[in-house]
Order: sequence, then C-alpha cells, then structure tokens
Amino acid sequence: MRARLLFKIWVTIVAAVVAGYYAIGTVNVSGLAPYDFSAAAIIKERCPFHLVRPEWVTGTDQGDILFRWATMEIRVRLIVLLGLWILSVSLLGWQYLRRRRYAPPASGIGRS
Repeated sequence: MRARLLFKIWVTIVAAVVAGYYAIGTVNVSGLAPYDFSAAAIIKERCPFHLVRPEWVTGTDQGDILFRWATMEIRVRLIVLLGLWILSVSLLGWQYLRRRRYAPPASGIGRS
C-alpha cells in the first residue's frame, strides 16, 4: 500500500513539473510590435488565456508593463500550480491514512 502511495506522489510531482514548464513556456509576449503599441493589446493577442489582467499592471512605459505582466503572470500561474499540487498530495495522504485506519488488522496466521 505504501508503494502505491509513493508512486502516486511521484506521478503528481512529475505532472506538476510538466505543468510548471507549460505554465512558464506559454507566457510569450516577445516578437515584433508596432512603434505605438499598447501592452494590453499585445498581451490579449499573444496570450489569450491569462490570469492577470493587463490593466492591473502599472509601469513607466508599455515595454515595462509587458515585462512586469509576464513576470507577474508566471508567478501567479506557479502559485496556483503549487496550491493544486499541495491539495492533491494532501488528498493522497488523507486517503492513505483513512484506508490504513479502517483496514482490518493482519491476523498473523500463516506467518512464521
């Protein structure tokens, strides 16, 4: 039973690493931009799925807003991912302890 729990925790760790790589890699605001660009327009065009609204980020100019938004978006995605990972590992641990508590005791018959 313990080996199964360790395997499930290992799978959740691998899934979290893959999701973290995806969360970082999908924030891409680089590329050519017109001279009079708006950071919010570029963010909405190049990253249609985002957790941080571009209007929430302040900066000195549009390039600064793009940089700050990208770093803030990556941080928020990784924090959400960390919370989901902690929740899933906690649920796995809770299930393990619950099954262990209600498991019938080993009788010891047939053991030498």
